[in-house]
Amino acid sequence: MARPRVWVCTRRMGPRVRLHNLTGTLTNGWIVSTRGECTVRKKRCRMSGRGRGAYYKQKYGRGGNRGAGRNDHSASQSGPELKRSRTAVLGDASDLETWLRRHDNRPYPAYHDIEGTWTFPGFTFTLDHAQADPYASPSKAHVRIPHATAQFPPALYASRIRKIALADYVLRALYEMCVSKRYDQRLSGGGWSGGKGGQLEVDLPGQQVLERTAVLVDDEGIEVRFLVGLPARGRSIMGAFAAAVCTYRVS
Repeated sequence: MARPRVWVCTRRMGPRVRLHNLTGTLTNGWIVSTRGECTVRKKRCRMSGRGRGAYYKQKYGRGGNRGAGRNDHSASQSGPELKRSRTAVLGDASDLETWLRRHDNRPYPAYHDIEGTWTFPGFTFTLDHAQADPYASPSKAHVRIPHATAQFPPALYASRIRKIALADYVLRALYEMCVSKRYDQRLSGGGWSGGKGGQLEVDLPGQQVLERTAVLVDDEGIEVRFLVGLPARGRSIMGAFAAAVCTYRVS
């Protein structure tokens, strides 16, 4: 015997219940109609059986598994994918430049593939978070420079107070360099299809010498944190300009 189709109860009217466009009779807690029956719970009925919702759930899946019924074999994989660690070393400066030039005019979200650490001569560059859209907030990055490369006298970072003073000096020097070389200027103009991004932004220090998060000095080296606008033309990657920003300007 085929399982009857069940309809949701939307309104109770005394002993009778309106079932969408049908009318049934309430008998001993059951709604009896010409199209099936269902259990009454307070003012709503529990839906069972196969309706339009069950058809689309079987075809497209539910929740985050949409599209599983349309020849999408990847959607049937169980369990979330493990995210790649931001500290993983992906390559050196030449590998980064090659990747950016090879992905010229690719969709902008492909920038997420370069999230991680890249080794440069004397320091490391880490892209902590790549912006998802050229109109979003700039991407977050930092560079790590060992003391052997920075070559500051050890007396300048021998105590906590001296580390704060050295970090303040590095931040001011870095800010002045970005402004003088116009690295803080972003591309603009040309409408939607014009160039966007390309700037390097560091925090503007105030008059006081304070402990800040833009530059950190520890016993191993100096860490500089900044924002980088990943270049785009419309919503596509500008490979050559991105290579210049992430390699030459960062260096």
